[in-house]
Amino acid sequence: MEFKEELVKELKSAERIAILGVGNELRRDDAAGVAFTKLFKPMASKNVLVLNCGMTPENFIDKVRRFRPSHVIYVDAVEASNLPGSIGVFNEGNISTASVSTHRISLALLISYMRALGVKAKVIVLGVQPKDLSLGEGLSPEVQEAVNLLATLFKDALAKR
Repeated sequence: MEFKEELVKELKSAERIAILGVGNELRRDDAAGVAFTKLFKPMASKNVLVLNCGMTPENFIDKVRRFRPSHVIYVDAVEASNLPGSIGVFNEGNISTASVSTHRISLALLISYMRALGVKAKVIVLGVQPKDLSLGEGLSPEVQEAVNLLATLFKDALAKR
């Protein structure tokens, strides 16, 4: 299934969406999730909460819990052995097959913690394959293009709900 169609399918029943951008802006492509939130926030509606979580997404779980979303979307750089800039959709069943090397806790553990605090929303991870995780600022061209595409596709998917 093509990414766009999969995204539309995943968001079909979404009523309230919390989007959490995760990443380290000093590790180049690791900032993909943060860059996405900065780009997408102006496009969001009242039923879409957009949070730039940086390197500490665990600090935002209570805010997500109070928002009572039907869907929680994490956007992050995800090492999945794909071409740089590739976008993947991961859910709770397959997130453990991907790894994120620069965060204090894994997304799988973060999701478990969120569940323990009572968040019952459907959880989806939109992962962008990084090219460069070295120290420095700015995304590689491949990852910047993927973030731009992801923002456009996400806006389109929300419009089709």
